[in-house]
Amino acid sequence: MGRSMKISAPPSASPAVAQFVQRYPDIGVSLDVRARREAGKWLAGREYDIGIGALPVDHPEIRTELLLRVRAQAIVPVDHPLADATEISVDNLDGEPMIRLMHGLLLRDQLDDMFQSAGLTPKPSCEVASSALACALVADGGGITIADELVASQVDASRIRLIPITPERWMSFGLLFPINARPSNRLENLIGILRSNAQRLADASPTIEIPE
Repeated sequence: MGRSMKISAPPSASPAVAQFVQRYPDIGVSLDVRARREAGKWLAGREYDIGIGALPVDHPEIRTELLLRVRAQAIVPVDHPLADATEISVDNLDGEPMIRLMHGLLLRDQLDDMFQSAGLTPKPSCEVASSALACALVADGGGITIADELVASQVDASRIRLIPITPERWMSFGLLFPINARPSNRLENLIGILRSNAQRLADASPTIEIPE
């Protein structure tokens, strides 16, 4: 593919990609943000060299590697009555307007499972296409969502509060590759930077971990 690389990644991967671009200025980078299911189709067709997204991914043409896990947190407006809580259970969210992802998205399934496990049904506020948009709506007073600190960091921190869910729920994120793709030095260099950044995040936060 020459000295270029095509990447599908969420905005939270920006620091690692920027570091790669600075370190290897002779390698052209095309960075795209796609929904997980769309990225899977493009990766299987080898339109991308690498993707970063939520796991698991069930596709016979895609190979995955676990990068990190993040603890699920309730994202609430800063002026909400629950904003001062140190932990929050799904029971505490019963009756609260919930901003959920659209049907067919993994994080939507995970949120619904949290409520179903508690014998509850979430009170709908609205459905959105991405967790970043859900967090933005929380900041604007549109309801509450469940996400993680990496996604929530894209929103003004003074307008929201992040409260860990109890019992603990963890969400996995990893690297996605076309299954028969041949590794290259430039790809290995990017993976090294991604893993280094993931370790730095985990060292700085109790709600991010690198599984052994």
